[in-house]
Amino acid sequence: MESINEEYYRTGKIPTAFPVTTLKALDALGWAQKEAAHGLALVLQVRNALVRGMVRNLEILGEDRVEVWKAVLKMSQSPDPQDRAAFCDAVKGLPGEEVDMVLLSMEGKERDPVVLATTLDALSARRSEEGFRRLVKRLQDPDVSVVVGAVRGITRYRRPDTVPVLAERLKTAEGRIFSDLTEALFTVTGKHLPDAGAAWEGWWKKEGVNFLRRWAPEVQTRLDEVEGIGLTDERLIDVAAELAALLPTETDAKVREAIIENLSIHKSDFARLTLIRALYDPLKGTRIAAIRGLSQYQHVSVPEELVRIVPLADDDEVQAIFGSLRALWGGPSEFRVDKAEREALLRWWDNNKDRVADQFLKLGARGIASGRKPPPATEAQWQDRNFYGLRVESSRVLFVVDVSLSMEEPAKKPAKGTATGDPEPGADGKPLKKIDVAKNELRRVLRSLPDGTQCGLVFFSATEKVWDQGMVVMGPDTRAKAIKWVDDLKTLAATNIYDALEEAFLIGTPKDPLNAAGPPDTIFFVSDGAPTAGKFLDPLMIRTQVKRWNAGRNIKIHVVGVGDDHDVVFCRNLAEENGGYYVGR
Repeated sequence: MESINEEYYRTGKIPTAFPVTTLKALDALGWAQKEAAHGLALVLQVRNALVRGMVRNLEILGEDRVEVWKAVLKMSQSPDPQDRAAFCDAVKGLPGEEVDMVLLSMEGKERDPVVLATTLDALSARRSEEGFRRLVKRLQDPDVSVVVGAVRGITRYRRPDTVPVLAERLKTAEGRIFSDLTEALFTVTGKHLPDAGAAWEGWWKKEGVNFLRRWAPEVQTRLDEVEGIGLTDERLIDVAAELAALLPTETDAKVREAIIENLSIHKSDFARLTLIRALYDPLKGTRIAAIRGLSQYQHVSVPEELVRIVPLADDDEVQAIFGSLRALWGGPSEFRVDKAEREALLRWWDNNKDRVADQFLKLGARGIASGRKPPPATEAQWQDRNFYGLRVESSRVLFVVDVSLSMEEPAKKPAKGTATGDPEPGADGKPLKKIDVAKNELRRVLRSLPDGTQCGLVFFSATEKVWDQGMVVMGPDTRAKAIKWVDDLKTLAATNIYDALEEAFLIGTPKDPLNAAGPPDTIFFVSDGAPTAGKFLDPLMIRTQVKRWNAGRNIKIHVVGVGDDHDVVFCRNLAEENGGYYVGR
């Protein structure tokens, strides 16, 4: 970086090849006005650096800002759609009416769907009245990606017509748009209602006036509403979801902290996950409130998540993390860390991370939140009727198994004493692949299921494949066909977790085109990686949608994470949020 600067000041020329790796240097340096202007000129040489570098530099420029803005404005008129999209991403947080004018102009003329969706995202970040009107109009756009962008943009607005316009569009929505609309309505309100526009419209007519008090301009009114929600009987309302729905659009620090404090009282999985997300909030007060709130949760994920942010935390946050870990671990006599120092906390975690569940059990925590382990499948009656060591007790069971290319990698050696069939070695004496182990597990459990059991198989890679009619009654013929289907399966590229789980929840419902014998009450889900394909790739988004699908159905989901590279946090939480067990193999 220094050599590039020297060359620029000596000759006035910028090297034609400017490596993207210098972006980190641009972000890290706290340049003065002259250096910032030069830094922006360099960043503009690299399209991929524009989004992350331009905003920071524009904000610290003084009198040069007008001239630099003129240069940057050319990006919005570039013939390259990637340039135009990068411009929208970069300027959406900048102040000034000229930014609004340019974005609105782009929205009116843009024809590329990807750039248009990015433009809508930038408009929604600015919260202007005209921006909202444009977003509502785009709900009827023929391109799905544009409609999805409009839906997500509308959820950022606290307006009396936010919920009604989403509910109205839901009446005619299908597929991905329907899914995003239902998710948006839940995100905005925290309400679990039937996924139908008429149901949301009816609720709004009855409760809309009361609901809008949560978005009142007076801070005290909003605080009163937060306290009112927090005191509501959990048997009558999903308290955590309604509190969490207020966070994304709340700007007042006191109200945000009140939301976090009330969430910490309601010890649900949804509340815990919301507090974990708040650990990365831009506002320091919100982060500290989340750190303190998590001290109420003796859950295996909490110490891990608190330690994860230690390198990012300032002194006040490290002190709060120290206090929460000490409270979770049973006080100073159990925690045995002398003072709140980053190195001391990280050393403690290295020495204790394997005994979190046992420590919580020792302190009296119960159930899944304590990290309970599945009962050992050692009794004779369960010796064969288990799947990766988990008992298969259900008479309506569905197996959803990852067959992506990474399943061709060698399998891990099983822990000593685990009942996992015959995972190694293969017939040729070589260690089995992960897919071979999965086939062995499926063959054994299919042979052991009693006649009359309803069983289904879903294999997924880039797309999902469902065996036969989804759920089939086991008998000699169907059992042989199922095993043959397992024998013949091949691995393919990509990992489409969302669509596979969506298909699993569709089986046996009135919308199921396969005419399955009935829906499952237990799902065994197996994967060795993170999502790389499908409608949603964000693990949290996938878990949230599964929770919505499972509302009122209570399908138990057991999760098997295969290999060292599987997403432990996703797999563990998917199981725990749906009443199942997680095991790593």
